[in-house]
Amino acid sequence: MESKACSHHLLRRILARLLDYSFFYSLLILPLFFTSLIPNEMLHLMIGALIPLFWIPIEAFLLSTFGTTPGKSLLGLHIKNDQEDTLRFHPALKRSLNIWLSVLACSILPLTIFSSYRSYKQLKRFNKLKIDQKLSSTVYLKKSSKIRVAIASALVFLYSIFFLAEYEMRDVLISDKSFFSSKLFKEEAGMWTAFNDPRGEFVIHFPSSPKTHESALPTSEGKDPLPLSEIKIVQDKIEYNLSYTILPKSLTKWGSSLVLKGSLKLLAKHTPGGAKIYKKSTTKFKNHPAIDFILIRKGGFESMGRLVLIKSKLYKVEVTFPANKKTEIAEKSNIFLQSFTPK
Repeated sequence: MESKACSHHLLRRILARLLDYSFFYSLLILPLFFTSLIPNEMLHLMIGALIPLFWIPIEAFLLSTFGTTPGKSLLGLHIKNDQEDTLRFHPALKRSLNIWLSVLACSILPLTIFSSYRSYKQLKRFNKLKIDQKLSSTVYLKKSSKIRVAIASALVFLYSIFFLAEYEMRDVLISDKSFFSSKLFKEEAGMWTAFNDPRGEFVIHFPSSPKTHESALPTSEGKDPLPLSEIKIVQDKIEYNLSYTILPKSLTKWGSSLVLKGSLKLLAKHTPGGAKIYKKSTTKFKNHPAIDFILIRKGGFESMGRLVLIKSKLYKVEVTFPANKKTEIAEKSNIFLQSFTPK
């Protein structure tokens, strides 16, 4: 049965396209993100926005081979020419490209809304899009069922929830239990010097007596810097550092996960010489929300450490070392990180 330009079939078309994009993203793009092969979040967002463009040749292949796509098939939609045969690849490619350019307006959201409404008016007036008129192609509805629409709507809803929470899910799924060693510090306690916080809030052990330093941590433009307390020692170009600051209530209201991720970005940005986040993993440290990280720094140095959020106080436990000494100091680095004991 040939589809008509009415709201019922328009909904099917919209749902079918959203499902196709979701399936494509889940099967080909999401695995790269979850395995950190797309480590940069901005790059991930850019790739996500270009999914409709990447989908064009795949959609053309599916239409020229099967006359439908996974999303369209679920909703009973098929595209054929006037002879009721599947489109050849070139016309199918031309149709898919035209949909992206004319209907979706190159995925530019404000323009997409306007161009989609214009396309709806075309459907209502001519029962076909302009590109279908040019190609003599027709959208057929072979299986009409409200159950199919309900299933498709539920899938789109679930995908939407998943996309909103995918960063949290990735952290859970790829969280590496052995990111840092869990070797108990007490095994090496006799070889290290304990530093007891004067206020009695924590204890941490250093290879030798550390020095304290007070400074300020820059924040966003127009806002006052945060007071930063540092306890550190440098031995053979290896720096052992514990620093902490008190976060304002305007930041802590966003939840521990967002606070930790945002703080890590801020700390990396204001690291002397700059630093790139190479790896990160949300975790729990002695029942407190935390995030483990590895930074690549300029001059052939790396940092490995942990941010721990205890109420409004943010602690950073970090070891910085020449990259060529990574294996050599791995055990000491892990011992230092594990020695931090909040009270």
